[in-house]
Amino acid sequence: MKKLLVVLAVIAALAVGGYFFSSAKGDVCKNVIPEDAKAVMTFSGTELVKQLDFSFSDIFELLKLGGDAKKEDVGIDYLSPMYGFVSSDNYLCGVFALSDAKTFETAITRQNHEVESQRGFKWVYENDILACFDSDRVLLLGPISKAESDGVRTKVVEWMKQGSHEIPMLSSLGDKKGVLRLRTNLGALPAEYKSQIPFLNKDADLSKVFFNLTFSLKEKAFVISTEMDSEDEGSGKLVSEMSDYFRPILGGQLQTPYEKPLALAVFNFDGETLCRKLSGSNPNYSMMLSGLNMFCNAGKMLEAIDGNVTVAIDDITDDSPRFCVTAQVKNKDFMRGAEHWGEGLAVLGMQCRQLEGDSYVLSTQGSKVCLGVLGDMLYFASDYDVAKSGRRFSSLSDGSSLESETEGKLSYLSVDIVRLKDSPLVKSYAQNESAKAMLGCLDRLNVSIGKDNNAEIELTTKQKLSDIIKTSLKK
Repeated sequence: MKKLLVVLAVIAALAVGGYFFSSAKGDVCKNVIPEDAKAVMTFSGTELVKQLDFSFSDIFELLKLGGDAKKEDVGIDYLSPMYGFVSSDNYLCGVFALSDAKTFETAITRQNHEVESQRGFKWVYENDILACFDSDRVLLLGPISKAESDGVRTKVVEWMKQGSHEIPMLSSLGDKKGVLRLRTNLGALPAEYKSQIPFLNKDADLSKVFFNLTFSLKEKAFVISTEMDSEDEGSGKLVSEMSDYFRPILGGQLQTPYEKPLALAVFNFDGETLCRKLSGSNPNYSMMLSGLNMFCNAGKMLEAIDGNVTVAIDDITDDSPRFCVTAQVKNKDFMRGAEHWGEGLAVLGMQCRQLEGDSYVLSTQGSKVCLGVLGDMLYFASDYDVAKSGRRFSSLSDGSSLESETEGKLSYLSVDIVRLKDSPLVKSYAQNESAKAMLGCLDRLNVSIGKDNNAEIELTTKQKLSDIIKTSLKK
């Protein structure tokens, strides 16, 4: 995070002066992208400056603080749009504009890199990267061996000499504003990544299913938005698959006993439908459920869920984490015979004791969990009294309404980073100064998935991002 902030700070300091006091040479890089690019990415320095929302006094302060960075001019035009793309033969490429080609070449030679002239362009090969540049722009391509780099130069020259042409992948990005935007078809992903995508229909034509990502900034947050779309009806099934498993969250139905939980996850599903789908798609599901049914009515318990499921963690400690999981249920048939659960659980070295009504405590070797039904709510909790209190929870630590944040979404996760960094679990992994500085800037992590499977990851900060950048430049 600290490195990211410094990078943003330097780019902002270099770009902000040009943005307000000069004009860029225009978009000289877009036409380098081949028509058959499998994936494209754009980066906009001007959008970065806009979204940081600098005041006029901020501009002069940033230029002053970024003075040292400006002295290290390497001839790159940070104001013009920059692009990245994956070629049809799977090379990773980047294109950016030059403000001064001679300054850029001088900066390269100072690093002991050899620059050669060929076919009307300048060329550099170093560390599996081939660079080609002229007076306006630079194309980087790799990873590529020295032998391969000689053979690919003809194609690079063709890209550099292209005039205006249609780039389907780029035009499909639309006009959504973002500092960084990316679009790729899933067919371009390596096989090991495809296997990790949940709800992936193995029969879908992944070359017709597209993933879009936008990175943008708010006053006090980094935001990553993602969405998927498809070009045909068959592959479109993949895009809507998740909504077959989960339903929109009912914001007004939320409740948890903790005032300001460390972490909170919410989703909504119909247990009968979910069980039926899992049984049909996962052969291991029925076997696992049969094993659980030997100890309690796990199958009926899952089928009874009909509404929100809320997972709240109040604290993480080595010996006794505090948590409460609640689920709306349409019946409590799964509690029949609960007085006999202890007989099956004894095989696992666990004891089962009734507390009162439909509430039980399961214990083993000093640890325990409470399980039962209170009204129409199934619960698992570290403490029965906490679960029984059933207090309504309406806001997060930053004051935002939980009901409005979750209503209509398919899933929602929020983590209080301020509290997380003080937990024993995190403290043991965050001893160095960089990690402490990174965590010290952050407030919350919020992740949500909408009804159209559009996901948003929001990392909020305690201070304005513009203030954090100015502080970073002073160090």
